[in-house]
Amino acid sequence: MVVSVCVDVTPVRSRLTGIGHYTLEVVKALLDVSRSDPSRGTNNEEVRIDVFDGFRVRPIEMFVSFSQERESGYAQYWGDRLEKHVGIHARAVFERYGGALARRYHGRVGRGGYDVFHAMNFFAPAPLGRVTIPEIYDMSVLRHPTLHPAERVRWFNSRLASIASAPRVLTISQFSAHEITDLVGVPAERIRVAYPGVDTRFFERARVDDEAALSRFGLTKGRYALSVSTLEPRKNLRTLVDAYGRLPAERRAAMPLVLVGGSGWGEMNWPAATEALVRDGQIRFTGYVDDGVLRTLYRGAAGFFYPSIYEGYGMPVTEALACGAQVVVASGGAPEEAALGQGLLVDPLDTPAWTRAFEQVIDEAASETEARRDARRAAAATRNWQETARITRDVYLEAAAF
Repeated sequence: MVVSVCVDVTPVRSRLTGIGHYTLEVVKALLDVSRSDPSRGTNNEEVRIDVFDGFRVRPIEMFVSFSQERESGYAQYWGDRLEKHVGIHARAVFERYGGALARRYHGRVGRGGYDVFHAMNFFAPAPLGRVTIPEIYDMSVLRHPTLHPAERVRWFNSRLASIASAPRVLTISQFSAHEITDLVGVPAERIRVAYPGVDTRFFERARVDDEAALSRFGLTKGRYALSVSTLEPRKNLRTLVDAYGRLPAERRAAMPLVLVGGSGWGEMNWPAATEALVRDGQIRFTGYVDDGVLRTLYRGAAGFFYPSIYEGYGMPVTEALACGAQVVVASGGAPEEAALGQGLLVDPLDTPAWTRAFEQVIDEAASETEARRDARRAAAATRNWQETARITRDVYLEAAAF
């Protein structure tokens, strides 16, 4: 028996952030797993996978091949081309022409007669009468609606019934699984957790070109603090910057804070001292950086800081561990799971506690050992995309049986 599945890969349409990375890596791993172990179900069912990219349906092999060309710099997705040549942000196009996306979904996916549709961006573009598995990364829209645009909150609430009625719901942490049950009422037995993995390239040791890469940002290995996230209010970077600004001037001068990530939604309302700290080179905004540069920044950091108020998981935390970095994360949520018992936990809104965490990282930087870094790498290695893919494929088979 063959179970046919179509996976939504529209999140892989432009610059990759959390959902886009997760989607791409899961699809690549699904192809690897299908080649090494084509039969997985109790009745030796075989899973055949196609993908829907918002315009067309194509075999998973073709999509993965194209994504590898993109990673090598030999190809671009349509979203990249729009942004580079026309100046139109791909996300804005999709939001404005959502009706056209729904029609293409009905036409392309509807004709395929798939047993299961995997909605990798929370919801399917439109109802289709197929078995749909929603991938729910977090419930921040319901838990913290003021941290999202009103249109997004309305859109999310209008689709909640599709989560409640799904035969299976996939999510990325136990924290998010509990939130889905608490806020939507989905029974725990219908929810499956497939933790994000870590790309093996994050485990690379120091490279000969690391020093040159860091020099582009005026940085020295082991002498800067790092945070990676989209610049938006729920990431709580205001608290981090406020805490950093309370350090003595000589400590800030010795350990600049590097903030990596593009702009998101909402006013950041940075502390009043931020402009002066940026002018003095003590806080540095890099904007979005590619994965190669990101890995170099992780490897060279004295400490990685993740103060987010609310997350579905916190992939940068595990990536930082894979690079051997000391991590400091917000307590009480999913980032604790991403830290795998290796991180220093801080109340997300306790500014003095974050200042003390900066001081601890600065004080311990000189005594950092390779053994400690290896312990963090070993913890991160327990998360791998092949296991994520195996769990995901099992869910396809469970859902197809309904």
